[in-house]
Parts: sequence; structure tokens; C-alpha cells
Amino acid sequence: MRHDGTAASDAVPAGPAADCLDAPRLVAWAAAAAARLAVARERLDAANVYPVADGDTGANLLATWDAAVAGLPVGPPARAGDLAQALARGAAAAARGNSGVLLAQWLHGVARVWAGREQLAGADLADGLAAGAQAARDALQTPVEGTLLSVAESAALAAVAVVRRSGAPPTPQDVLAAALAAADRELAATPQRLPLLGRAGVVDAGAAGWLEVLRALAVTAGVPDVPAADERPPAATEVPGAALPAAAPAPPRSTGAVAEPELELVFRLTPADAAALDGLRRRWSAVATSLVVTAPRTGGGGAGGGPVTVHLHTRRPGPVLSDAYAAGPVEDLAVTVLPESGVGHDLSGRAVVAVADGPGLAAVFAAAGAVVSRCRPRQVAVEPASPVAVDQLVAAVEATGAAEVILLPNDSEVVAVAEQAAEVVRRTSGRHVLTVPTRSMLQGLSALAVASGRPFADEVVAMSAAAAATRTAVVAVAPVDAMTSAGLCHAGDVLGLLEDDVAVIGDDVEAVTAELLERLLGPGGELITVVTGGGAPEGVPAGLADRLRRRVRELHPFAEFVEYAGGPENCLVLLGVE
Repeated sequence: MRHDGTAASDAVPAGPAADCLDAPRLVAWAAAAAARLAVARERLDAANVYPVADGDTGANLLATWDAAVAGLPVGPPARAGDLAQALARGAAAAARGNSGVLLAQWLHGVARVWAGREQLAGADLADGLAAGAQAARDALQTPVEGTLLSVAESAALAAVAVVRRSGAPPTPQDVLAAALAAADRELAATPQRLPLLGRAGVVDAGAAGWLEVLRALAVTAGVPDVPAADERPPAATEVPGAALPAAAPAPPRSTGAVAEPELELVFRLTPADAAALDGLRRRWSAVATSLVVTAPRTGGGGAGGGPVTVHLHTRRPGPVLSDAYAAGPVEDLAVTVLPESGVGHDLSGRAVVAVADGPGLAAVFAAAGAVVSRCRPRQVAVEPASPVAVDQLVAAVEATGAAEVILLPNDSEVVAVAEQAAEVVRRTSGRHVLTVPTRSMLQGLSALAVASGRPFADEVVAMSAAAAATRTAVVAVAPVDAMTSAGLCHAGDVLGLLEDDVAVIGDDVEAVTAELLERLLGPGGELITVVTGGGAPEGVPAGLADRLRRRVRELHPFAEFVEYAGGPENCLVLLGVE
């Protein structure tokens, strides 16, 4: 593979241009596109201002396409459709950045249409371009015009128009020439479609890179007068008749409110089922500025079809990671702080604010360095309301005097309150505040245990992952008669709750606790935490923790066992397994 951009990079198999593209010509296309992207990489990186000016669009496109080429079979070329599917699989498995993910999705759509075909006629090319443009658009929760989406769509529409108006079947050269001309025009117009590009005086870098792939296909098919691989895309100021807005002045530096750092999260997730994946898409779209969920194979992902790749930008990583770890195994998590996400401030230092109930656990959080905000007790499974107010958490955060604050709500009903408090503080003071969505105090302890002074965004991600990996249960006494998820309970019954849902109803504290512990340990565990003596400590059998410790040692000899006294006032026993 040559990445030097010389004429050899655009070489095609010997012989005249054919009316169909076969497998050898698609191999030549793959090589030519790789060479063009290598030549264009630096100028694409320099033009990268959307969605984030991180200067890596060219590098991401090249890495993604190189991965696609690496996935081609060794030996004599197979059918054209088989090669297209191999390219799509390789790209999807190693797509990098927004532009790389969209390129992989475009290839996925193209390959789906070309599957099984020996050769590709002009109509096949048009169908593939249309399917690719639609696949790229469908990958985004909120499509943005003036990007690769617009340019790919314009090329597809032009290609389809050639097929529809031709009396005879069009040649690949006719289809690709029309597609290329339309794509060039749309690329030049991207600064008008997306004002951010106009202010920067550039065309969209991702679209310009994708166009190099289309140009390589045109060269391979024998389209004449295709621009050379080193020709620069037009700058915004060169667009004829472009009425571009004036460059916006730089925002003034402020010592007041700051925007939270925007993070790029990329990971692989194997969800339990398709319905779970659809729910994740909906929830994540509410907290993400960019969201792409793709399958690693052209046959699909999730719902028993293997892992999916998630790529999103967000200022609220906690809810995203909490949902992800709850939905299935998470692998290859990578976190990047996106540049220019905020302005400076005069504050310094970092603090953790933890909501806690019960003297024992409050002391544990304080000993670990957290600022404790005590909450009022509430009745488990009867009072679904927050035991702490927004203004209480705002005051606790501001009292730390820290520039960076991590909030541990430690209760499912406090998570939303903590998010509101974080938003209030961000608007009114010069602090970065993020919430790790801990739904119990044991999840909070797990999160706090991994805090190690990493960069702020990395710390929040690590703490969120630790919290999400901790399974919890509560043993409490029912205060009133009520209908629960496990059936009708009466006042005085012993309730066993798994992740906030009543799972066991009994009359013996130790029996209910033992059953909950067995359920928690079903998937395995390395650390078991038991907290006793909260609500009605006289109801906890003497020596319960010791008996649980012996039972764990018998059944799980390599697991670590930790116990605390003085737990929350609304329960008898807290259990955690991680």
C-alpha cells in the first residue's frame, strides 16, 4: 500500500474502462482511496473545526480506511460485493472519531446493497451511493447539514437521477461523474450550510475526506478529469456568491460560570437485547451533543449479534456509563477531554461531596476525604421522594471552595436532585461540577475507593464505572401494608430489595439477608460489603455479619469481605458486591 500520493496511487487495472466494476477494480479503489487520504491528511486535520476543533479528522479517516483495507481477503479477489462487505467490516471494527464512524457507516450501507454481486453496473453504483448516504444519516440521532451527510446525499441524488433519466442503462463512468460533480458543489457550499465553517473560512473536513474516497472510485472506474490527490478543497472565501457571516469575536474571559468539559466517550457494549439498545439511544440522546451507535459487522450488532460501538460527546458521562454498565459488558472504554470546552477561573483544588445517612457510613465517607451532606431518613419502598433538597447540595458544593467538585448522590431518588444542584452551581460560580450517579451508599463507597487524582474527566469516568459495577441490596422492615414487585407485604414484614425493587418478602432478617447475598453473588464477585445496625438495630440478629463472612469464605474463598456498623436509618442491612 503506497501512502505517498504519487500517480501510482491512483493506478487502475490495465485495460479500457469497463461497463461494470469487478473485484480487481474495487481492490484498486481501496488502494487509491488510502493513498488519497494519506496525502490529504494534514490539510484535513488543519480544516477540522466541526464538531470539535481537535485537528484529527484526516488522521481518523485514514486510520479507519486503512483498517478497512486490512480487512480485505488475501488471495485472488472474490466477488465485488464480498470485497465491499470486507471493507465495511474492517472499517466498523476500528472506526476512529466522528468522521471515521460516519465513513464506516457509509461503507456499511454501500456493502449491504452490493452484497452478493459479481460486478457493479452503473445502477448498482447509484443504489450503493444512496444506501451509503442514508446509513450515515441514520447513524446520527440529530443529523447536521453542511457535513459529510449533505455531501454524500447530494452525490447519491445526482447518481440516482442519471439512472432514472437514462434511456439505456448508464455506465459507471456516467454515474460517478455526475455524483462527483454534485459532491464538489455541495462541499463548496458547506460553509453556508454550517455557519461555524463559514466563520473559520473552511469547508467541512469530514466531507472533504469522504470526497477523496469518491474521487478514488471515480478514477478507478475511468472517469476523466478527476482532480489530483493533492488538490486542496476550496476555502470558504472561494465559494462563489457565498454570503458568509463575519467571524465572531472571541468570547471574553470570565471568572464566573464555566461550561463543563465536554468528553468524548468511545466504548464497545454488548446489550442484552434490541429493546435495551433502543432505550439507551433515547436516554443518551438527551445528554449527548453527538451520538453514534454502530455495529461491528455488516450483519448487525446487539440483540445477540455481538457488541456495538458507542461514540458520543457529552458533559454528563455519569448517566451514560451507568446505563452502559447496567445494560451489558463494556469493553475498550476510551475517554478524551475535548478542547475549548470552557473558560478559565480562579478557583483551585478538587472535592467530593457525598450524601450519606447513618453515622457509620457518614464517618467512612468523611475518613475517605469526602464532604458529607447528611440526608433525612425515608421509608424504603413507601416514600419515593428525595431525602435531600437542591439548595442543600448547592450549599455543600459551594462550601468546599474547590474548582472541581464530584457529587455522589448515593440514592436513586437523589440522582436527579444532584444533577439539578450541579447545574445551579455551574451557572452561578466558577466551578466544574459533575455527578457520578451512585444509587446507593455502597456504590458511592466503590466510586470513592477508585479516586486517585486523575484528570477531572478521567476521574469521573473511573468513579462512574466502579459505581456501576457494584450490585447492591437492602434489607428493611415494611412500615405499612403495600403492594410490591414481589407481592403484597404487611407492616412488619422483612423486605429484601435488589436495586430498589422488592425481591424477597419474609419474616426472618437473617434468612432474607442470606437469600439476597446469594442472588448478588450469582454472577460472581471480588468484594462483599455488609453494613448493619441502621434502622431498628435491635432487629439485626447478633453475630449476623460474622455468620455471613463464614458463609462467603466457604462458597467464595477468594472474595474479600468488609463490614461496617451504623448504616442508614431506613434499613437493617446493606449489601454490596463488586
